[in-house]
Amino acid sequence: MQPSPLQLLQCCFESVNVVAVPDFDNSQRDSSFVFNPTGMEMSSETAVQDLGGDKEWCDYAIRLVVGFEPKQPNATPYRGQLALQGMVRMHGAKTLLERKQLAVVNGVSLMYGVARDMVCTLTSRGVHGQMLLPTLNFRSLAESVALDDAQAPPAAELKDKPKPAAKARKKTKT
Repeated sequence: MQPSPLQLLQCCFESVNVVAVPDFDNSQRDSSFVFNPTGMEMSSETAVQDLGGDKEWCDYAIRLVVGFEPKQPNATPYRGQLALQGMVRMHGAKTLLERKQLAVVNGVSLMYGVARDMVCTLTSRGVHGQMLLPTLNFRSLAESVALDDAQAPPAAELKDKPKPAAKARKKTKT
């Protein structure tokens, strides 16, 4: 066993909102607390900002907003939205772009796990019982990072300008 080249340095919640769907019928619920994602509409929004580093590593600030709600009325026991902020440090990678892509995809995945756990914990005391959000794949964020970096102005143009605020990378619905 060895340390990962990606380290989650910080992860905290900006907001947590999980609400029981009042007319959800528990008698139709599967006994598993992992809820079938076919009845749920999931959304996510991510933003990333390069915080700098050196030739061996770089820190990135990541913001993740996760939403979930029933696709049809009363199709899921809960609806909600969670917003998280995190910071990751990525070591290695062949190129700066690859380093950033790995940091974003894996950093968001780690942060989603934290959000998923929070929903599970909160709903364990909820009126409809415990619910665990489905696992998600964030690989498509790597393409968004590449597109954003390709559209960014050359470093010489940014030399005397302040760093822009973090911008949305990808909105997804599943």
